[in-house]
Amino acid sequence: MGEVMMWSAVAIAALMVTTWFISVVIGNASIVDIVWGAGFVLTAGVTIGLAQACSTYAVVYGVVGRNIDPAKRSWAMGITAA
Repeated sequence: MGEVMMWSAVAIAALMVTTWFISVVIGNASIVDIVWGAGFVLTAGVTIGLAQACSTYAVVYGVVGRNIDPAKRSWAMGITAA
């Protein structure tokens, strides 16, 4: 959980610094208002993407391994991976 939050914070910081740099270059600080929506989408995308990437197979294989008969476990793991 901490790693997901860290990468979300990195993504937000990168977006904020980029927005600040562009506003300094063009001399218009009001572009920050335009970036709010993109910030929410970026945060949600990073958080959901990392959460799925960090938990998908470990959780599914654990459930399959505990609930399938040992004689059919390798078949079930192969179907799960496909």
